[in-house]
Amino acid sequence: MWFRVSMLVAAGLFTLGVPGGAQPSNVRVMAAPHARITNLRSFHVLPTPLRLDKVPRRGTYDPMAVHSRANRALWEAVDRGLVERGYVDTEWMPDFVVAIYASIDERLDLDAWLYGYTHEPQWWSLGRIDESPTLFPAGSVVVDVVNPETLDVLWRGAGTATIGADPLENANEVLAVATTIVQRFPLAKPVVIANDR
Repeated sequence: MWFRVSMLVAAGLFTLGVPGGAQPSNVRVMAAPHARITNLRSFHVLPTPLRLDKVPRRGTYDPMAVHSRANRALWEAVDRGLVERGYVDTEWMPDFVVAIYASIDERLDLDAWLYGYTHEPQWWSLGRIDESPTLFPAGSVVVDVVNPETLDVLWRGAGTATIGADPLENANEVLAVATTIVQRFPLAKPVVIANDR
C-alpha cells in the first residue's frame, strides 16, 4: 500500500465501528452489468490526487487533505476492508484500482479530483433525472472500483453521513460510511490449489 498506518494508530485516532449516528441504510452500491468482480484477485488503493483547481486541502479532519489523520484512517480502512474480503493489495499490475472521495463540509464533486478516469459510468442511475452521477451532498463518501487498463468504473459504492458541528465526530461518521460501503463489496472467490499426487 502507498502509505501504511499502524492498526494501533488508526484505532487510536478513529473508532472503526459504526457510530450510533451513522446510517448504513444510506449506502448504495451498484456494479457495471459486465463486471465480473469476484474473478478479480488484486487491488491497489490510489493515493489522494490533486484537485483540478490545484488548491491544496488542509485540516486534520479533512478526509481529502493528503496526510491528514482523517485521510490516513479512511484510506487504511478501505484497504483493510478489501483485504478482509479476500483481495490482495499490490502496486504491481493490480486487477483493479480503488478511488476514494469524501467530503465533510461541502458538496462532493467527483469531477474536481484528478484520478484520471471518467467519473460518470453510464450504468450508474440515481433514480432522478435531474441529479448528476458526479455530485453528492456534504458528508458523502464514494468508493469507485476501476479497471486500470480500460479506466472503466466497475463498481461504485456511495453513502452519506450525518454531519454536525464536531469535526472529529464528522470524520468518524464518514469513516463508518466508508467501512459500510466496503462491507458491501463482493467477497473474492477463494483460490483453489490442486494437489498433484
